[in-house]
Amino acid sequence: MDADGRERQNKFSTASASSSFLPTSRSQLFNDEDNDLVRDMVAVLAHYTYFPIDDHTGIQLSRTEAYDRHCARLANLQRIALKHYKEKLTVLALSNYGSIDSRSELEGLLEPLTADELRELAALLHLRTSYPDSVRLTIDRKFLLEVLLSTFERRRTFQDTARALSVLPDEETLFEQSLVRNDHYDGSRPLALPKLNLQYLSVGDFLWRSLVLYRCESFYGIRRDIEDVVRRLQPEIARSGETIFKGFSRMALPISKPTILEVMPPHVGDDFPSAVRAEVVIDVKNLSEGIRRDWESLRPDDVVFLVSVDASQINGTVNGRGSSRATETTAPAGETSSTPSTTTAIAAGLGACS
Repeated sequence: MDADGRERQNKFSTASASSSFLPTSRSQLFNDEDNDLVRDMVAVLAHYTYFPIDDHTGIQLSRTEAYDRHCARLANLQRIALKHYKEKLTVLALSNYGSIDSRSELEGLLEPLTADELRELAALLHLRTSYPDSVRLTIDRKFLLEVLLSTFERRRTFQDTARALSVLPDEETLFEQSLVRNDHYDGSRPLALPKLNLQYLSVGDFLWRSLVLYRCESFYGIRRDIEDVVRRLQPEIARSGETIFKGFSRMALPISKPTILEVMPPHVGDDFPSAVRAEVVIDVKNLSEGIRRDWESLRPDDVVFLVSVDASQINGTVNGRGSSRATETTAPAGETSSTPSTTTAIAAGLGACS
């Protein structure tokens, strides 16, 4: 994986990985729910293997150039299908690229072919379908179909992946297993993280690695600060069943339910609101002068986290993982948790809270 992330080695390791392709989706090791690290490492390897870069010049391809190369592979598939399997694959040969680069659509179009015909088609496309006996791999129809689907499906570019990443956490990304796992690293296992070496595939690759590592470091600090603040608040269950706080934290205050003022429609191509305006009322009248000054010094664009604390889960689990602390979830400004428990507003820069 490290060799694949360097320009010179990438030319050879990518070709080797492509010729020795093994569908991971059928691997028992890959599908074991306890092997999150394996899946994350495969995802990093796939990023470098399919990185849009010219194998001869080492120049990064633009999104248009990468799509043109993808369409060229699909065109080759259609020509071979029309020439050798005209009766069974006529629909595939005449379909548009947008339909045959979808796994579900392509799987349906290849359904008429037998296992032997799939093997012949893979051979015509110069895809490897035979492996040494020591591999103990069963080459059946499912395997051959997975080889073809994985080869011709359209993959997201690293630009699309980077656009989907948020630099601010929410209740899901803050506790992603890939991030939490790195908190207790002891050197006995690898980390499924990109490395900042002296060599990169391109400037875009360097920026992508920097973004991923920045998110890991930033989310780690935010998660530790939120956990520290919730621990200082000492949440408990009152007789009424509501969550109350016996402790105190400098930049954490209980608030009433935020009011959603406006939800803007999504931008074209997005499936989430373009903006959400909410109103959060913070009562600082009972605070000391110094703490009140800190709250009143918050300016526009400062980050405040809304944390939902449910003290009834204090001896339960946190996002499916055992914990001795209260369950807390965070949301960006304008989003609130649906959990019927007391909500606490926490300002950014929590490291100095006491």
